Amino acid sequence: MLFEIENTLVSHKNQENKLCELDNGFFKGNMFEKLYEGYKNYYPCRIEPKSQEMKDLLEIMMLDFAINDLNLYLDIHEDDHEMYEVFKQYAMMYKKKLMDYERKYQVLCLTDDILGKYTWTSSPWPWEEYDV
Repeated sequence: MLFEIENTLVSHKNQENKLCELDNGFFKGNMFEKLYEGYKNYYPCRIEPKSQEMKDLLEIMMLDFAINDLNLYLDIHEDDHEMYEVFKQYAMMYKKKLMDYERKYQVLCLTDDILGKYTWTSSPWPWEEYDV
């Protein structure tokens, strides 16, 4: 695992819907191990952050992806209460990481700029910081 985010949430009992670790799911574009199918000889590449700020942002992006992927799953598996608990834990982790990031660096959405700092364009864009 690249980051400090706990992976204890991936031990979903239903092996048919076993979750990937957070970073693997993000880089593959699918949080479910059994549902990922690679395309020909393509292998997902890893993003190596160059700074602590970019590492924090990548963790937020991974959590956001996991929340959205689990949300789609729960839309059609509404009785999977265990997966809903995993979803809630990722959502809480996301909110905490986002608040920490915005307090340390800048807001990520212009609509969240309630302090009126307008730092929207003052930092490098995320793609300007990564080597892919």
